[in-house]
Amino acid sequence: MAESGLSITFTHLMNEGCHLAGMGADYTALTVAELARFESARKSGLRQFYFHPPVDGRIVGRPGTAYVHKWSFLEPVTTLTINPSYDTGTISITQGAATLTLSVAGTFPSWVDSDSEILYDGTYYAILTRDGDNQLTMAANWVPDTLTDETDWTLVRRVYALPDDFGYIIGPFTYPENVRHMPIDIIGESQLRSMQNSAYTSGYPAYAAVRPKSSTGAAGQRFELIVWPASSISAILRYKYAVLPDNLVASTKEYPLGGMAHSETILQSVLSIVEERFLGGRGEHYARFLECLASSIAYDLQQAPEHLLMPADRWNLQVAIHTPRSTRITYNGVAI
Repeated sequence: MAESGLSITFTHLMNEGCHLAGMGADYTALTVAELARFESARKSGLRQFYFHPPVDGRIVGRPGTAYVHKWSFLEPVTTLTINPSYDTGTISITQGAATLTLSVAGTFPSWVDSDSEILYDGTYYAILTRDGDNQLTMAANWVPDTLTDETDWTLVRRVYALPDDFGYIIGPFTYPENVRHMPIDIIGESQLRSMQNSAYTSGYPAYAAVRPKSSTGAAGQRFELIVWPASSISAILRYKYAVLPDNLVASTKEYPLGGMAHSETILQSVLSIVEERFLGGRGEHYARFLECLASSIAYDLQQAPEHLLMPADRWNLQVAIHTPRSTRITYNGVAI
């Protein structure tokens, strides 16, 4: 289906803002300096919409309170593939070296990357790169004794990168329909680290935690997921998360998140920033933005479910779903 002709676009936002600022009606005619200044205003307008200032709580039936809405369209469901541990074949590595090889009896899985580890003698050793089907480069030179055709080792993946636009997790991770197992609960990162300090075990991951990756500031900070126990299966998990929206780009990323229903609110948000920065202060467009914002919030609240399961109901439903049922047939009380 084609996009609604009433949806706001990058080009529309730019041209409307330029017109309001008295800079013409075609943003492509701006000088480099003018474009940079106007781009900054447009980005602020988008951020103001996605993460809006508090509004009157009467919008949601809470008079006398300040309310900040969480947009439903910033909470998509996506997938994450978990990988099983691997220990086929024998490994060899020289003490003080970083190259680890695998015998021809095995093949390092294609998913191996810097989030994977070699478990040997109760210690995890980080991997830098997968160099081929039978060779890895370790993240640091090998400290233990030289290994030659070692059989007692395991390749594990306990850490998984989350999307670049990840904000935070909403709810648990769920297994696919063909894997009858309880959802993976999100717990504190320190709790999960304590679990990982116990003896190695693998199976169906039951717990997970989110933690930020270390960052030098050279790029935006990212997040990762750690799981316990390490997975013994390959499965595609599903989960919901809060999105950190990306910038709009002419031709390739023309449409802001939210769609046609929120287009006027987005436009007024951008114009309110242009008004503030180019025309001397807040005015009619900021007031109009707040009016449209109230309408957008009311519209988005229609996406909420009509009924919510209470915790006890949710537990009973999960048990019913994940508990195998007997398929025995009986006659007069006797199984046949």
